[in-house]
Amino acid sequence: MRRLTGVALRTTSWTLGAVVALLIVPGSPRAASEIGETAFQFLTLGAGAREEALGAGTVLSRGAGALAWNPALLQGIRTPTISASWFNWLTDVQAGHVSAAAPLGRGSVGLLAQSLSISDFRNVPGSTAIGQSDLAVSVGGAYPVVERLDAGASLRLIRSSLADQDASGWAGDAGLNYRYVEGWNVAAAVRNAGPAFGYGNGLEDQLPTQSALGVAGTLGELRFGLEGFWENGPGWRTAIGAEYLFRDRIALRAGSRVGDEPDGAVEPWSAGIGLKARRGLELDYAFRDGAFDASHRLGVQWTLDRSLDEPGEELARSPRDYYADVVNNVMDQAMVDFPRNDVTDVVVRASGTHAAASLIAETVAGRLREMGLTAEAGEPPPDVPVTGNPEDDAAIRQAMEDAGTLGTETDRTVLEFDVRESRYAILRESRERWIGPRSIEREAVVGLDLRLMPAGTDEPIWSFSGDAQRTERVAAHQVPKSQGYPRAGGTAKGERKMHPLVEPAIVGGIVTGLAVIFFANRDVSN
Repeated sequence: MRRLTGVALRTTSWTLGAVVALLIVPGSPRAASEIGETAFQFLTLGAGAREEALGAGTVLSRGAGALAWNPALLQGIRTPTISASWFNWLTDVQAGHVSAAAPLGRGSVGLLAQSLSISDFRNVPGSTAIGQSDLAVSVGGAYPVVERLDAGASLRLIRSSLADQDASGWAGDAGLNYRYVEGWNVAAAVRNAGPAFGYGNGLEDQLPTQSALGVAGTLGELRFGLEGFWENGPGWRTAIGAEYLFRDRIALRAGSRVGDEPDGAVEPWSAGIGLKARRGLELDYAFRDGAFDASHRLGVQWTLDRSLDEPGEELARSPRDYYADVVNNVMDQAMVDFPRNDVTDVVVRASGTHAAASLIAETVAGRLREMGLTAEAGEPPPDVPVTGNPEDDAAIRQAMEDAGTLGTETDRTVLEFDVRESRYAILRESRERWIGPRSIEREAVVGLDLRLMPAGTDEPIWSFSGDAQRTERVAAHQVPKSQGYPRAGGTAKGERKMHPLVEPAIVGGIVTGLAVIFFANRDVSN
Protein backbone atom coordinates (compact mmCIF):
# COMPACT_ATOMS: atom_id res chain seq x y z
CA MET A 1 0.00 0.00 0.00
CA ARG A 2 2.85 2.37 0.88
CA ARG A 3 4.55 1.55 -2.40
CA LEU A 4 1.42 2.30 -4.44
CA THR A 5 0.84 5.56 -2.56
CA GLY A 6 4.44 6.60 -3.13
CA VAL A 7 4.20 5.89 -6.85
CA ALA A 8 0.99 7.92 -7.10
CA LEU A 9 2.52 10.85 -5.22
CA ARG A 10 5.68 10.79 -7.33
CA THR A 11 3.61 10.63 -10.53
CA THR A 12 1.41 13.55 -9.46
CA SER A 13 4.37 15.63 -8.29
CA TRP A 14 6.26 14.94 -11.52
CA THR A 15 3.23 15.90 -13.58
CA LEU A 16 2.59 19.17 -11.75
CA GLY A 17 6.26 20.08 -11.83
CA ALA A 18 6.50 19.41 -15.56
CA VAL A 19 3.44 21.53 -16.31
CA VAL A 20 4.74 24.46 -14.23
CA ALA A 21 8.17 24.27 -15.84
CA LEU A 22 6.65 24.09 -19.30
CA LEU A 23 4.62 27.25 -18.73
CA ILE A 24 7.41 29.20 -17.00
CA VAL A 25 10.01 28.71 -19.76
CA PRO A 26 8.61 31.38 -22.10
CA GLY A 27 7.11 33.43 -19.26
CA SER A 28 9.66 36.23 -19.27
CA PRO A 29 9.76 37.61 -22.81
CA ARG A 30 11.70 40.66 -23.78
CA ALA A 31 9.62 43.74 -24.42
CA ALA A 32 8.66 44.04 -28.07
CA SER A 33 9.98 47.56 -28.23
CA GLU A 34 13.55 46.40 -27.45
CA ILE A 35 14.19 44.44 -30.65
CA GLY A 36 11.21 45.06 -32.93
CA GLU A 37 7.62 43.85 -33.12
CA THR A 38 6.16 40.35 -32.97
CA ALA A 39 6.14 38.90 -36.50
CA PHE A 40 5.78 35.65 -38.44
CA GLN A 41 2.13 35.34 -37.44
CA PHE A 42 1.57 32.50 -39.90
CA LEU A 43 3.01 30.25 -37.18
CA THR A 44 -0.16 30.82 -35.11
CA LEU A 45 -2.48 29.52 -37.84
CA GLY A 46 -2.17 25.95 -36.61
CA ALA A 47 -3.06 22.99 -38.78
CA GLY A 48 -6.30 21.25 -39.64
CA ALA A 49 -9.86 22.30 -40.34
CA ARG A 50 -11.12 20.39 -37.30
CA GLU A 51 -8.91 22.34 -34.89
CA GLU A 52 -9.74 25.62 -36.66
CA ALA A 53 -13.44 25.00 -35.99
CA LEU A 54 -12.86 24.02 -32.34
CA GLY A 55 -10.26 26.65 -31.48
CA ALA A 56 -8.89 24.66 -28.50
CA GLY A 57 -6.23 22.66 -30.30
CA THR A 58 -3.92 22.27 -27.28
CA VAL A 59 -6.28 19.72 -25.71
CA LEU A 60 -8.53 18.65 -28.61
CA SER A 61 -6.17 18.14 -31.54
CA ARG A 62 -5.62 14.63 -32.86
CA GLY A 63 -3.92 12.96 -35.78
CA ALA A 64 -0.79 14.08 -37.59
CA GLY A 65 -1.73 17.78 -37.37
CA ALA A 66 -1.36 17.67 -33.57
CA LEU A 67 2.34 18.46 -34.09
CA ALA A 68 1.34 22.09 -34.73
CA TRP A 69 -0.67 22.37 -31.48
CA ASN A 70 0.77 20.04 -28.87
CA PRO A 71 3.38 17.45 -29.90
CA ALA A 72 2.46 15.30 -26.88
CA LEU A 73 -0.88 14.50 -28.55
CA LEU A 74 0.98 12.53 -31.23
CA GLN A 75 1.13 9.69 -28.72
CA GLY A 76 -2.52 8.92 -29.47
CA ILE A 77 -1.64 7.80 -33.03
CA ARG A 78 -1.90 4.04 -33.50
CA THR A 79 -1.26 3.74 -37.22
CA PRO A 80 0.43 5.85 -39.95
CA THR A 81 -1.66 8.97 -40.62
CA ILE A 82 -1.46 11.79 -43.16
CA SER A 83 -3.41 15.06 -42.99
CA ALA A 84 -3.61 18.23 -45.06
CA SER A 85 -5.59 21.47 -45.01
CA TRP A 86 -5.92 24.64 -47.06
CA PHE A 87 -7.67 27.96 -46.45
CA ASN A 88 -7.98 31.41 -47.96
CA TRP A 89 -8.50 34.83 -46.37
CA LEU A 90 -9.03 38.28 -47.87
CA THR A 91 -8.82 36.79 -51.38
CA ASP A 92 -5.04 37.20 -51.67
CA VAL A 93 -3.96 35.20 -48.61
CA GLN A 94 -3.55 31.43 -49.06
CA ALA A 95 -2.27 29.05 -46.41
CA GLY A 96 -2.13 25.34 -45.75
CA HIS A 97 -0.33 22.45 -44.13
CA VAL A 98 0.70 18.87 -44.82
CA SER A 99 1.65 16.51 -42.02
CA ALA A 100 2.42 12.85 -41.46
CA ALA A 101 2.85 10.83 -38.28
CA ALA A 102 3.35 7.21 -37.30
CA PRO A 103 3.96 5.12 -34.18
CA LEU A 104 7.60 4.24 -33.49
CA GLY A 105 8.32 1.78 -30.72
CA ARG A 106 6.57 2.99 -27.60
CA GLY A 107 6.33 6.54 -28.96
CA SER A 108 5.32 8.39 -32.11
CA VAL A 109 7.06 10.65 -34.63
CA GLY A 110 5.70 13.31 -36.97
CA LEU A 111 6.61 15.70 -39.78
CA LEU A 112 4.78 18.97 -40.50
CA ALA A 113 5.05 21.62 -43.24
CA GLN A 114 3.13 24.92 -42.96
CA SER A 115 3.03 27.60 -45.63
CA LEU A 116 1.46 30.98 -46.29
CA SER A 117 1.56 33.14 -49.41
CA ILE A 118 0.27 36.65 -50.12
CA SER A 119 -0.11 37.84 -53.67
CA ASP A 120 1.68 41.04 -54.74
CA PHE A 121 0.03 44.08 -53.19
CA ARG A 122 0.66 47.84 -52.84
CA ASN A 123 0.54 49.67 -49.53
CA VAL A 124 -0.29 52.95 -51.30
CA PRO A 125 -1.26 53.69 -54.89
CA GLY A 126 1.75 54.00 -57.16
CA SER A 127 4.14 52.17 -54.83
CA THR A 128 6.05 49.03 -55.80
CA ALA A 129 4.04 45.84 -55.58
CA ILE A 130 5.37 43.40 -52.98
CA GLY A 131 4.47 39.87 -52.01
CA GLN A 132 5.16 37.51 -49.15
CA SER A 133 5.72 33.79 -48.75
CA ASP A 134 6.37 31.86 -45.54
CA LEU A 135 7.36 28.26 -44.90
CA ALA A 136 7.96 26.30 -41.70
CA VAL A 137 9.00 22.66 -41.48
CA SER A 138 8.75 20.81 -38.17
CA VAL A 139 9.91 17.41 -37.00
CA GLY A 140 9.03 16.02 -33.60
CA GLY A 141 7.79 13.15 -31.53
CA ALA A 142 6.02 12.03 -28.39
CA TYR A 143 6.77 9.46 -25.73
CA PRO A 144 5.02 8.15 -22.59
CA VAL A 145 6.97 9.49 -19.61
CA VAL A 146 5.09 7.90 -16.72
CA GLU A 147 1.69 6.26 -16.42
CA ARG A 148 -0.98 8.40 -18.10
CA LEU A 149 1.49 11.21 -18.90
CA ASP A 150 2.85 11.79 -22.41
CA ALA A 151 5.48 14.35 -23.39
CA GLY A 152 6.37 15.67 -26.81
CA ALA A 153 8.77 18.10 -28.47
CA SER A 154 9.50 19.40 -31.96
CA LEU A 155 12.00 21.60 -33.79
CA ARG A 156 10.74 24.01 -36.44
CA LEU A 157 12.81 25.63 -39.21
CA ILE A 158 11.33 28.91 -40.49
CA ARG A 159 11.93 30.87 -43.67
CA SER A 160 10.04 33.99 -44.75
CA SER A 161 10.36 36.20 -47.83
CA LEU A 162 8.94 39.72 -47.95
CA ALA A 163 9.52 41.77 -51.11
CA ASP A 164 13.23 41.22 -51.84
CA GLN A 165 14.21 40.44 -48.23
CA ASP A 166 14.55 37.01 -46.58
CA ALA A 167 14.44 35.97 -42.94
CA SER A 168 15.21 32.56 -41.48
CA GLY A 169 15.37 31.13 -38.00
CA TRP A 170 14.19 28.32 -35.81
CA ALA A 171 11.71 27.65 -33.02
CA GLY A 172 10.87 24.83 -30.69
CA ASP A 173 7.62 23.40 -29.33
CA ALA A 174 7.07 21.28 -26.23
CA GLY A 175 3.93 19.75 -24.77
CA LEU A 176 2.47 17.52 -22.09
CA ASN A 177 -0.74 15.53 -22.07
CA TYR A 178 -2.08 13.91 -18.91
CA ARG A 179 -4.77 11.30 -19.59
CA TYR A 180 -6.79 11.61 -16.41
CA VAL A 181 -9.37 9.00 -17.37
CA GLU A 182 -10.61 7.73 -20.70
CA GLY A 183 -12.07 10.68 -22.60
CA TRP A 184 -10.66 13.33 -20.21
CA ASN A 185 -7.24 14.95 -20.40
CA VAL A 186 -5.27 17.93 -19.15
CA ALA A 187 -2.67 19.36 -21.52
CA ALA A 188 -0.07 22.13 -21.64
CA ALA A 189 2.08 23.36 -24.50
CA VAL A 190 4.65 25.96 -25.46
CA ARG A 191 4.67 26.88 -29.14
CA ASN A 192 7.10 28.93 -31.24
CA ALA A 193 9.72 29.45 -28.53
CA GLY A 194 12.96 30.66 -30.07
CA PRO A 195 15.32 33.57 -30.75
CA ALA A 196 14.26 36.72 -32.61
CA PHE A 197 15.37 37.20 -36.21
CA GLY A 198 14.60 39.68 -38.98
CA TYR A 199 14.65 40.45 -42.70
CA GLY A 200 18.04 41.39 -44.12
CA ASN A 201 19.78 43.96 -41.94
CA GLY A 202 16.57 45.26 -40.37
CA LEU A 203 15.36 44.95 -36.82
CA GLU A 204 14.95 41.49 -35.40
CA ASP A 205 11.36 40.52 -34.74
CA GLN A 206 10.15 38.31 -31.93
CA LEU A 207 8.33 35.05 -32.59
CA PRO A 208 4.64 34.78 -31.62
CA THR A 209 5.45 32.52 -28.67
CA GLN A 210 2.43 30.94 -26.98
CA SER A 211 1.93 29.14 -23.67
CA ALA A 212 -1.30 27.17 -23.29
CA LEU A 213 -3.00 25.11 -20.60
CA GLY A 214 -6.38 23.42 -20.93
CA VAL A 215 -8.69 20.57 -20.11
CA ALA A 216 -10.92 18.45 -22.33
CA GLY A 217 -13.70 16.02 -21.53
CA THR A 218 -16.21 13.67 -23.09
CA LEU A 219 -19.89 13.25 -22.22
CA GLY A 220 -21.49 10.61 -24.37
CA GLU A 221 -21.04 11.74 -27.97
CA LEU A 222 -20.03 15.29 -26.98
CA ARG A 223 -16.33 16.18 -26.84
CA PHE A 224 -15.41 19.61 -25.47
CA GLY A 225 -12.35 21.58 -24.43
CA LEU A 226 -11.44 24.76 -22.57
CA GLU A 227 -8.01 26.34 -22.56
CA GLY A 228 -6.27 29.59 -21.67
CA PHE A 229 -3.19 30.71 -23.55
CA TRP A 230 -0.76 33.57 -23.48
CA GLU A 231 0.75 34.95 -26.69
CA ASN A 232 3.72 37.27 -26.99
CA GLY A 233 1.98 40.51 -27.92
CA PRO A 234 -1.79 40.09 -27.55
CA GLY A 235 -1.51 38.65 -24.04
CA TRP A 236 -3.98 36.23 -22.45
CA ARG A 237 -6.91 34.69 -24.25
CA THR A 238 -9.40 31.93 -23.56
CA ALA A 239 -10.67 29.40 -26.09
CA ILE A 240 -13.59 27.00 -25.89
CA GLY A 241 -14.73 24.42 -28.41
CA ALA A 242 -17.10 21.48 -28.67
CA GLU A 243 -17.69 18.61 -31.06
CA TYR A 244 -20.79 16.43 -31.27
CA LEU A 245 -20.52 13.10 -33.10
CA PHE A 246 -23.76 12.15 -34.81
CA ARG A 247 -24.20 8.42 -35.51
CA ASP A 248 -20.41 7.93 -35.52
CA ARG A 249 -20.20 9.51 -38.97
CA ILE A 250 -20.93 13.25 -38.89
CA ALA A 251 -19.25 15.66 -36.46
CA LEU A 252 -20.73 19.08 -35.69
CA ARG A 253 -18.21 21.57 -34.28
CA ALA A 254 -18.16 25.08 -32.83
CA GLY A 255 -15.71 27.27 -30.96
CA SER A 256 -14.88 30.80 -29.89
CA ARG A 257 -12.08 32.81 -28.25
CA VAL A 258 -12.20 35.67 -25.78
CA GLY A 259 -9.23 38.05 -25.66
CA ASP A 260 -8.08 40.81 -23.34
CA GLU A 261 -8.18 43.61 -25.89
CA PRO A 262 -9.01 47.04 -24.39
CA ASP A 263 -12.44 47.09 -25.97
CA GLY A 264 -13.22 43.58 -24.75
CA ALA A 265 -13.86 42.37 -28.27
CA VAL A 266 -14.50 38.71 -28.90
CA GLU A 267 -12.37 37.07 -31.56
CA PRO A 268 -14.13 35.56 -34.58
CA TRP A 269 -16.31 32.59 -33.73
CA SER A 270 -15.93 29.40 -35.68
CA ALA A 271 -18.01 26.44 -36.76
CA GLY A 272 -17.37 23.34 -38.78
CA ILE A 273 -18.43 19.90 -39.85
CA GLY A 274 -16.60 16.62 -40.30
CA LEU A 275 -17.59 13.61 -42.38
CA LYS A 276 -16.19 10.10 -42.25
CA ALA A 277 -16.39 9.38 -45.97
CA ARG A 278 -15.25 5.83 -45.44
CA ARG A 279 -13.12 3.91 -42.99
CA GLY A 280 -9.77 5.65 -42.73
CA LEU A 281 -10.82 8.82 -44.58
CA GLU A 282 -12.20 11.95 -42.90
CA LEU A 283 -13.16 15.21 -44.61
CA ASP A 284 -13.42 18.45 -42.61
CA TYR A 285 -14.64 21.99 -43.19
CA ALA A 286 -14.29 25.03 -40.92
CA PHE A 287 -15.71 28.56 -41.08
CA ARG A 288 -14.31 31.40 -38.98
CA ASP A 289 -15.98 34.79 -38.88
CA GLY A 290 -13.80 37.90 -38.82
CA ALA A 291 -13.93 41.67 -38.51
CA PHE A 292 -12.56 42.05 -42.05
CA ASP A 293 -13.57 38.89 -43.83
CA ALA A 294 -14.49 35.30 -43.05
CA SER A 295 -12.12 32.42 -43.72
CA HIS A 296 -12.88 28.94 -44.98
CA ARG A 297 -10.64 25.95 -44.33
CA LEU A 298 -10.85 22.51 -45.91
CA GLY A 299 -9.07 19.50 -44.45
CA VAL A 300 -8.60 15.81 -45.06
CA GLN A 301 -7.06 13.06 -42.96
CA TRP A 302 -6.06 9.59 -44.15
CA THR A 303 -5.44 6.66 -41.87
CA LEU A 304 -3.31 4.30 -43.91
CA ASP A 305 -4.33 1.16 -42.02
CA ARG A 306 -8.08 1.18 -42.59
CA SER A 307 -8.59 -1.92 -40.44
CA LEU A 308 -8.35 0.41 -37.44
CA ASP A 309 -11.42 2.45 -36.57
CA GLU A 310 -11.38 5.61 -34.49
CA PRO A 311 -11.11 5.44 -31.51
CA GLY A 312 -9.61 2.03 -32.17
CA GLU A 313 -10.75 0.15 -29.10
CA GLU A 314 -11.61 -3.54 -29.05
CA LEU A 315 -15.20 -4.40 -28.23
CA ALA A 316 -16.03 -6.66 -25.31
CA ARG A 317 -18.02 -9.87 -25.68
CA SER A 318 -21.75 -9.48 -26.12
CA PRO A 319 -23.98 -10.89 -23.34
CA ARG A 320 -24.82 -13.90 -25.53
CA ASP A 321 -21.19 -14.65 -26.41
CA TYR A 322 -20.06 -14.05 -22.83
CA TYR A 323 -22.64 -16.57 -21.55
CA ALA A 324 -21.65 -19.06 -24.27
CA ASP A 325 -18.03 -18.82 -23.13
CA VAL A 326 -19.10 -20.00 -19.67
CA VAL A 327 -21.04 -22.91 -21.22
CA ASN A 328 -17.82 -23.86 -23.02
CA ASN A 329 -16.03 -23.77 -19.66
CA VAL A 330 -18.45 -26.45 -18.44
CA MET A 331 -17.79 -28.46 -21.60
CA ASP A 332 -14.04 -28.23 -20.98
CA GLN A 333 -14.67 -30.24 -17.83
CA ALA A 334 -17.10 -32.64 -19.51
CA MET A 335 -14.80 -33.47 -22.43
CA VAL A 336 -12.18 -35.02 -20.12
CA ASP A 337 -13.98 -38.40 -20.03
CA PHE A 338 -16.55 -37.98 -22.83
CA PRO A 339 -16.85 -41.29 -24.79
CA ARG A 340 -16.09 -39.70 -28.15
CA ASN A 341 -15.18 -43.04 -29.74
CA ASP A 342 -18.62 -44.53 -29.00
CA VAL A 343 -20.72 -41.99 -30.91
CA THR A 344 -20.62 -40.29 -34.31
CA ASP A 345 -24.02 -38.63 -34.76
CA VAL A 346 -25.53 -36.69 -31.84
CA VAL A 347 -28.62 -34.58 -31.19
CA VAL A 348 -28.18 -32.09 -28.35
CA ARG A 349 -31.32 -31.00 -26.52
CA ALA A 350 -32.61 -29.83 -23.16
CA SER A 351 -34.69 -32.16 -21.03
CA GLY A 352 -37.32 -29.44 -20.67
CA THR A 353 -38.13 -25.88 -21.61
CA HIS A 354 -35.73 -23.21 -20.40
CA ALA A 355 -34.89 -19.70 -21.53
CA ALA A 356 -31.26 -20.69 -22.14
CA ALA A 357 -32.02 -24.07 -23.75
CA SER A 358 -31.51 -22.98 -27.35
CA LEU A 359 -28.22 -21.14 -26.69
CA ILE A 360 -26.78 -24.00 -24.62
CA ALA A 361 -27.80 -26.61 -27.22
CA GLU A 362 -26.19 -24.62 -30.03
CA THR A 363 -23.01 -24.09 -28.02
CA VAL A 364 -22.66 -27.75 -26.99
CA ALA A 365 -23.40 -28.95 -30.52
CA GLY A 366 -20.74 -26.63 -31.88
CA ARG A 367 -18.25 -28.02 -29.37
CA LEU A 368 -18.99 -31.58 -30.52
CA ARG A 369 -18.54 -30.59 -34.15
CA GLU A 370 -15.11 -29.23 -33.26
CA MET A 371 -14.31 -32.78 -32.08
CA GLY A 372 -15.19 -34.17 -35.51
CA LEU A 373 -18.65 -35.50 -34.62
CA THR A 374 -21.86 -34.88 -36.50
CA ALA A 375 -23.98 -32.86 -34.11
CA GLU A 376 -26.97 -30.54 -34.22
CA ALA A 377 -29.15 -28.73 -31.72
CA GLY A 378 -32.58 -30.21 -31.22
CA GLU A 379 -35.78 -28.93 -29.65
CA PRO A 380 -36.52 -29.99 -26.06
CA PRO A 381 -39.40 -32.46 -25.64
CA PRO A 382 -42.73 -30.87 -24.81
CA ASP A 383 -43.95 -30.85 -21.24
CA VAL A 384 -46.37 -33.62 -20.42
CA PRO A 385 -49.67 -32.17 -19.14
CA VAL A 386 -50.49 -33.10 -15.56
CA THR A 387 -54.17 -33.55 -14.67
CA GLY A 388 -53.73 -34.84 -11.11
CA ASN A 389 -55.30 -38.21 -12.00
CA PRO A 390 -52.54 -40.87 -12.31
CA GLU A 391 -54.48 -42.91 -14.83
CA ASP A 392 -55.17 -39.91 -17.06
CA ASP A 393 -51.55 -38.73 -16.81
CA ALA A 394 -50.26 -42.16 -17.80
CA ALA A 395 -52.67 -42.29 -20.74
CA ILE A 396 -51.59 -38.86 -21.98
CA ARG A 397 -47.91 -39.81 -21.76
CA GLN A 398 -48.49 -43.10 -23.57
CA ALA A 399 -50.37 -41.28 -26.33
CA MET A 400 -47.56 -38.80 -26.75
CA GLU A 401 -44.98 -41.60 -26.90
CA ASP A 402 -47.04 -43.46 -29.52
CA ALA A 403 -47.27 -40.23 -31.57
CA GLY A 404 -43.53 -39.60 -31.22
CA THR A 405 -44.08 -36.16 -29.72
CA LEU A 406 -42.02 -36.76 -26.57
CA GLY A 407 -38.89 -36.12 -28.57
CA THR A 408 -37.29 -39.55 -28.11
CA GLU A 409 -34.94 -40.18 -31.03
CA THR A 410 -35.03 -43.75 -32.32
CA ASP A 411 -32.14 -43.54 -34.80
CA ARG A 412 -29.70 -41.04 -33.29
CA THR A 413 -27.76 -40.69 -30.07
CA VAL A 414 -29.12 -37.98 -27.75
CA LEU A 415 -27.04 -35.76 -25.48
CA GLU A 416 -29.62 -34.42 -23.06
CA PHE A 417 -28.97 -31.76 -20.45
CA ASP A 418 -30.71 -30.26 -17.44
CA VAL A 419 -30.08 -26.62 -16.56
CA ARG A 420 -29.47 -26.55 -12.80
CA GLU A 421 -28.31 -22.94 -12.69
CA SER A 422 -28.23 -20.17 -15.26
CA ARG A 423 -27.48 -16.52 -14.58
CA TYR A 424 -26.13 -13.44 -16.35
CA ALA A 425 -26.14 -10.34 -14.20
CA ILE A 426 -24.64 -6.88 -13.94
CA LEU A 427 -23.39 -6.84 -10.36
CA ARG A 428 -22.42 -3.18 -10.07
CA GLU A 429 -21.42 -0.14 -12.08
CA SER A 430 -19.00 2.67 -11.38
CA ARG A 431 -16.94 5.44 -12.95
CA GLU A 432 -13.17 5.74 -12.75
CA ARG A 433 -12.20 8.85 -10.79
CA TRP A 434 -15.84 10.04 -10.72
CA ILE A 435 -15.94 11.46 -14.26
CA GLY A 436 -14.65 8.62 -16.41
CA PRO A 437 -16.81 6.43 -18.66
CA ARG A 438 -19.12 3.96 -16.98
CA SER A 439 -17.73 0.49 -16.31
CA ILE A 440 -19.70 -2.57 -15.26
CA GLU A 441 -18.86 -5.72 -13.33
CA ARG A 442 -20.77 -8.62 -14.81
CA GLU A 443 -21.10 -12.27 -13.95
CA ALA A 444 -22.26 -15.41 -15.76
CA VAL A 445 -22.98 -18.71 -13.97
CA VAL A 446 -23.92 -22.02 -15.63
CA GLY A 447 -24.64 -25.41 -14.01
CA LEU A 448 -25.43 -28.40 -16.27
CA ASP A 449 -26.26 -32.11 -15.90
CA LEU A 450 -25.55 -34.04 -19.09
CA ARG A 451 -26.62 -37.55 -20.14
CA LEU A 452 -25.57 -39.41 -23.31
CA MET A 453 -28.23 -41.88 -24.44
CA PRO A 454 -27.84 -44.25 -27.41
CA ALA A 455 -30.51 -44.40 -30.09
CA GLY A 456 -33.79 -45.96 -29.03
CA THR A 457 -33.20 -45.95 -25.29
CA ASP A 458 -33.55 -43.66 -22.31
CA GLU A 459 -30.71 -45.31 -20.36
CA PRO A 460 -27.55 -43.15 -20.32
CA ILE A 461 -24.13 -44.63 -21.12
CA TRP A 462 -22.35 -41.52 -19.78
CA SER A 463 -23.30 -38.67 -17.47
CA PHE A 464 -21.64 -35.55 -16.14
CA SER A 465 -22.44 -32.70 -13.78
CA GLY A 466 -20.45 -29.46 -13.85
CA ASP A 467 -20.50 -25.78 -13.02
CA ALA A 468 -18.64 -22.73 -14.29
CA GLN A 469 -18.58 -19.07 -13.35
CA ARG A 470 -16.95 -15.98 -14.81
CA THR A 471 -16.73 -12.39 -13.56
CA GLU A 472 -15.14 -9.41 -15.31
CA ARG A 473 -15.09 -5.62 -15.32
CA VAL A 474 -15.42 -3.90 -18.67
CA ALA A 475 -16.32 -0.48 -20.08
CA ALA A 476 -20.10 -0.38 -20.54
CA HIS A 477 -19.93 1.27 -23.97
CA GLN A 478 -17.72 -1.57 -25.24
CA VAL A 479 -20.39 -4.23 -24.69
CA PRO A 480 -22.33 -4.77 -27.94
CA LYS A 481 -25.97 -5.73 -27.87
CA SER A 482 -27.11 -9.27 -28.69
CA GLN A 483 -30.42 -10.92 -29.45
CA GLY A 484 -32.04 -13.66 -27.42
CA TYR A 485 -30.83 -15.03 -24.10
CA PRO A 486 -29.53 -13.54 -21.88
CA ARG A 487 -31.64 -10.43 -21.97
CA ALA A 488 -29.65 -7.90 -19.98
CA GLY A 489 -28.77 -4.26 -20.40
CA GLY A 490 -25.46 -2.53 -19.89
CA THR A 491 -26.17 -1.29 -16.36
CA ALA A 492 -27.13 -2.73 -13.02
CA LYS A 493 -30.51 -1.03 -13.37
CA GLY A 494 -31.24 -2.37 -16.82
CA GLU A 495 -30.89 -0.88 -20.26
CA ARG A 496 -30.85 2.92 -20.30
CA LYS A 497 -32.24 4.35 -23.49
CA MET A 498 -31.73 7.91 -24.56
CA HIS A 499 -34.92 9.89 -24.78
CA PRO A 500 -35.70 10.56 -28.47
CA LEU A 501 -35.68 14.34 -27.83
CA VAL A 502 -32.22 14.43 -26.21
CA GLU A 503 -30.18 14.20 -29.42
CA PRO A 504 -32.18 16.90 -31.30
CA ALA A 505 -31.90 19.10 -28.18
CA ILE A 506 -28.10 18.81 -28.21
CA VAL A 507 -27.90 19.69 -31.89
CA GLY A 508 -30.36 22.55 -31.43
CA GLY A 509 -28.35 23.89 -28.49
CA ILE A 510 -25.17 23.95 -30.59
CA VAL A 511 -26.95 25.78 -33.42
CA THR A 512 -28.49 28.29 -30.99
CA GLY A 513 -25.12 28.90 -29.38
CA LEU A 514 -23.57 29.57 -32.77
CA ALA A 515 -26.29 32.08 -33.59
CA VAL A 516 -25.82 33.92 -30.27
CA ILE A 517 -22.05 34.11 -30.75
CA PHE A 518 -22.53 35.27 -34.35
CA PHE A 519 -24.77 38.23 -33.49
CA ALA A 520 -22.65 39.12 -30.44
CA ASN A 521 -19.59 39.41 -32.66
CA ARG A 522 -21.48 41.40 -35.24
CA ASP A 523 -22.45 43.95 -32.59
CA VAL A 524 -18.85 44.27 -31.40
CA SER A 525 -17.40 44.66 -34.89
CA ASN A 526 -19.97 47.29 -35.76
